[in-house]
Formats: sequence, structure tokens, C-alpha cells
Amino acid sequence: LLDDLQDIIWLLSKGFHSSQQHVTSEVVRRFMDYIIIHRLCNRILARHHLSMHFNRENYISIVNTQLDLKRVLQRNVTFAANVCQNVYMDTLPEVKIDGHVDTKVAFIPN
Repeated sequence: LLDDLQDIIWLLSKGFHSSQQHVTSEVVRRFMDYIIIHRLCNRILARHHLSMHFNRENYISIVNTQLDLKRVLQRNVTFAANVCQNVYMDTLPEVKIDGHVDTKVAFIPN
């Protein structure tokens, strides 16, 4: 199910482009909003169902219950520093992470 619908948005877009003289842009917008919302819901439900068969630490189904925000920020700062150094031959300004640095949040990853 997850792999079968990979190209659906592209196919819908191509179909609407070829029939744009027959439907208004408002009809297309409402239909695409409906399709995208339902497609996302179906993907989340399918991932939820599949993940119920695996026990992963800090997860309830597809929900990471202990996402470490400080670790995510540090990983992205490191990535940005590498881009600055390798692409722009410059250094990233110092990044200071303060506040509630031990905060953990629930999160549904991609």
C-alpha cells in the first residue's frame, strides 16, 4: 500500500493539467486537498498498523515518545556547519542551545 501510491500526486497533476479547460481551478484545488489529506491519513494508518508488529525503544507504534530536541538541533547544526565549510568555504557562527535543553517530545517521523 505504501509503495503502490508513490506517484499518485504526479499522475493526478498531469491529469488535471490535460483537462484544465473542462474544470475550474477551485474544483481542482478542493479535489486535490481532499486527496492529499486522505492519502496522508491512509499512509499514517498503514504505517501504524505495520509498526505494531515491532517493538522499538521509545516508540508507541509510529510515535516516537522521547524525541530529544537538543540532539536533533545539534545534528542539524553539524550539518549546517559542514555545508558552510564545504560549499561556502566559511565557518558557521557559534550556535548556543539553551533553555529547556532536556525536553523530550512525542513526534511522528517521516
